[in-house]
This record gives sequence, structure tokens and C-alpha cells, in this order.
Amino acid sequence: MRRTEALFDGLIAVAMTMIALEISLPRGTVFDLSALRPLCDEITVYFISFIVLASIWAIHAWIYSSYDNLGNPLDLVLNVLLLFFITLFPILTRLMAESASPLLNWIFFGCYVVMEILIFVLLSIANNFTARQKAELLRGLPVFLDLYQSRAPEDSRSSIGESLLLLEKYANDPSAFPLLYQELIAKLPPSAQLQIQARERKKRLRRKTIFLFYAISFLAIACSVIAMMTNPYLSYIIILAATLLFILCRYFLRRREGGR
Repeated sequence: MRRTEALFDGLIAVAMTMIALEISLPRGTVFDLSALRPLCDEITVYFISFIVLASIWAIHAWIYSSYDNLGNPLDLVLNVLLLFFITLFPILTRLMAESASPLLNWIFFGCYVVMEILIFVLLSIANNFTARQKAELLRGLPVFLDLYQSRAPEDSRSSIGESLLLLEKYANDPSAFPLLYQELIAKLPPSAQLQIQARERKKRLRRKTIFLFYAISFLAIACSVIAMMTNPYLSYIIILAATLLFILCRYFLRRREGGR
């Protein structure tokens, strides 16, 4: 996982630097408004490309900070494909800056859609590991309950014994894991319940934040690329509006999760 993150972060940094270096500086001794207009157009294309790479990097970083079971061969293949499309963006940025062609905009948008699909697949795979993590927690609960039972008062040992019986009853039934998980948590000591609930709430907030950012960034960049075909400067307004929308939605999401 760490090597994958290091390679991904390094290549993203190189791609961001290369699209900045592709901006053509005005030539001549006089720098006036006539020279500023084409420079602004190129900076707008650079801005959209930078936002694309930044959004992909942010979602990728959130995934790898929220899930600790990534690193299997399928994850590596998805990351390699993502890196391939990332390396195309400096080339596409240069072509779009030199030629205002709708075809190039659609190619640019198509590459971005493919990257978002790869990210979504990676996110789905990572999200599926949540059930496996709970299953692993269930396998470790008997040891925890046994240790606690040896220290617990007599009146609490009966409930812990019921937890062990419940675990033995559903241990070989994967479909019963969610029910088993909730019932076992309810039978744990109050302090342990609070810790597990806080951890679950934090993970749930992270997952919802990732999906929220994924949806808003995709819509914002899609609208920005389409806007570049008519008025490129609308892209700044779209990105600003999307940023404010994300901050507002995340604020209400945190309040809603915090209130539980």
C-alpha cells in the first residue's frame, strides 16, 4: 500500500508540474493586454486539468487512509491504469491550449470519465472490505470476552457467556454477520460499546464524505469541460460553486453524524 501511494503521489506531482510547464509564455519585449488574453485561456485549461488531477488525488488519498486492506493484485492493476491516464493529461492540456477543438474537449472528458470509473471500482472494492473487517473483529471477540469475563463481576458474566454462545451459533453463517455484530456489541461493556460506536461513526463519516466529494467533483468537472466549449471562464464559477456546495453539504453531514 505504501509503495502504491508513493508512486501515485509522485506521478501526480510530476503531472501537475508538467501541465504548468506546458503554458506558453508571451514572446516579445512588450507585455500588454493583447498578450494577456491567450495566456488567460491557457491558464484556464491548466486550471481545469489541475482540478481534475487534484480531485483524483484527493479521492485516492481518502480511500487509502480509510481502508487498510488494499494492496491485492486487482488494486495494483487499477492503480496502474489510473497512472496511465494521469500521464496523458499533460499532453491533452497542451493540445487543448493550442487548438480550441470540441473533439479534444470530449477526449479530455472521456479520459476523466474513465479515471472516475476506475476510482469508483477501487472505492467499491475497498468498501466491500468493511464486512470482512467486521468478521475479523467477530473472530477476535471471544478472546476479548474471555479476558473480560475473568475480571468481571459475577452478575455480568452471564451476559458475556450469552455473547460467546451467540458467536458460536452464527460463526459459520456469513449472512448472519451483521445481526451477530449488532447483538454482540449490545452485550459488551458500556465503555467498549462507546469506543466501537465512535470508531464506526468516524468510518461512516469518512465513507460518506468520500462519496459526496466524488459526486460533486464529477459534476463540477463535467460542467466545466462542457463550459470550456462556449465560455472557458465559466469554469471558475462552476468550481467555486461546487466547492461551496461541498463545504455546506459536509457541514450538515458532520452535524447529522455527530448528532447520532
